[in-house]
Amino acid sequence: MGKTMKKGQSSLEYLIFIAVAIIIVALVIKYTEPAVKEVPITGIVYIDPETSPVVEQTSEKIKWKVTYYYPPGCQATKCDFYVSVNLKYYYSSDKYRIDVYIGGEADRIKKIKVSMCTGWEKVVDANGFDRNYFVGYFAKKELDPLFPCQVTVMAWIK
Repeated sequence: MGKTMKKGQSSLEYLIFIAVAIIIVALVIKYTEPAVKEVPITGIVYIDPETSPVVEQTSEKIKWKVTYYYPPGCQATKCDFYVSVNLKYYYSSDKYRIDVYIGGEADRIKKIKVSMCTGWEKVVDANGFDRNYFVGYFAKKELDPLFPCQVTVMAWIK
């Protein structure tokens, strides 16, 4: 014959299933949350003599500047971080110079990585902000084929 169930037996089984499901969800959250925090914010800007804004022009040089701000639209003094790239062309030597500036709120950032089309790459931890990282001089014939020069910024937030 059929089994006889005691009163309330099936509701106890449902409670056990719900408890197991809650434990599984809690474990998934516990182990995936740190992994999500390690995913960096990634931004890309391009520096190009043809399209980037000219910020200075003299008889000696011309200077272009692009800046990546996070969060977008913030002002440099109120940003979590920013990366500015200055491209200068010197007429007399027929060479470019690239400077990279990294600034921001050190208490919000674990580290920032900046990579450029020239192959230059720099990783800066929160203690390294507000420094000028000189990138180098490049002959016009070396750098011209790389324009627009992609600058990739990756930041890991605390």
